[in-house]
Amino acid sequence: SDVNFHKIIWIKSVLLTEYWLRKKINFQLYMNRCKNLFLCLSKRKTNKKNFKNLTKFQLQISNELPLTFFRHWNIFDSMLNTPFFSINLKTWKISGRKSLYRLLTRLGFSGKNIKKPWIYLDLKLKNSFRKFFEKEC
Repeated sequence: SDVNFHKIIWIKSVLLTEYWLRKKINFQLYMNRCKNLFLCLSKRKTNKKNFKNLTKFQLQISNELPLTFFRHWNIFDSMLNTPFFSINLKTWKISGRKSLYRLLTRLGFSGKNIKKPWIYLDLKLKNSFRKFFEKEC
């Protein structure tokens, strides 16, 4: 059925992205497999009913930050639970949490902004964070 087909496509796209983020596959292979998913979806556009259902399940490629749930949590908790920062800053220790806090303050986050959800942060702050992340990580 269409619902099962869309669920399978969704799971494949999530797993594919997870493999790429964890560097299990390179970017070229990731893009090739994404194109295959796009082709699979486009072949499915055979009748009007399928087309209407398909518009709900479109795949889009975007440049997301590789942080755990950064759009749902605040930036501090997101970085705290991202393996890269957790391992490098040793955030299971108090000194590691303080290092993460200092890093965020150097990036321009105030005490209030560190605990604000991503969607409520100032656009300038988001852009500066993205630039830092692209440059350093």
